[in-house]
Amino acid sequence: MWLTRLGTFLYVRISKDGKDERFDGIKKSWLTFLGAWTIQALWVLLIQTPVLLINDADDAAPTSAFDLVAAAAWAMGFAIEFVADVQKFSFRADPVRSRPPCHETCYLRGVA
Repeated sequence: MWLTRLGTFLYVRISKDGKDERFDGIKKSWLTFLGAWTIQALWVLLIQTPVLLINDADDAAPTSAFDLVAAAAWAMGFAIEFVADVQKFSFRADPVRSRPPCHETCYLRGVA
């Protein structure tokens, strides 16, 4: 589900903008571009492997209260991310707003 949410947002954004400016710097060299995608694929594999191993195990335990709380937390996080995607899309669609949203500006200043 998360993949669908993020993929849809990125697809709509690139369809509207015509390109993804984040990759302009590394597209000049196909080896660098390939490296970026390879590192991302390895990261996904690294993160996904424990989940696949746990989900592959036979577990006949009934659903507990902790499972329900965890599922509710995931659903709330998913809803928050969806609302953030919609807000960012509408923000970027307004040509008057040329600067990034406050949280991105604060984050970038904190990193620098």
